[in-house]
Amino acid sequence: MERFLFLCFFARSTHIELCVSSRERDAEIRKQKEQQKEASQKSEQVVQELKTQMERSTNKMYDDMKKQMEIVEGDLSRSKQMREKQSKELKRQLEEERQKHEQQVGKKSFCVENFFELQLLQGNILK
Repeated sequence: MERFLFLCFFARSTHIELCVSSRERDAEIRKQKEQQKEASQKSEQVVQELKTQMERSTNKMYDDMKKQMEIVEGDLSRSKQMREKQSKELKRQLEEERQKHEQQVGKKSFCVENFFELQLLQGNILK
């Protein structure tokens, strides 16, 4: 009988140990699952933050490029206006020079004609 009691006690203590270890194991599994869930949530949060930062950075870069393009377009427009102004000024100067030249050629021609007429009148040139 003692042996039976010992076996019953041993069986119960083993069963209790198994139950305790099973509960501990289940608790550990729940704990690990919870840690995994928290880690996954943190990872998702970090990914979202990175996406948000990237989007902000991309938008800022786009806005900066847009401002630079506006500056370049303004510079090009001013440069074009200056070239057009210079071109008009050079055309005006060229026209003035052409007119001066025509006037000088006309005066020389007039002077030559007058010289010949004067010579004819004075009888220096034979007809």
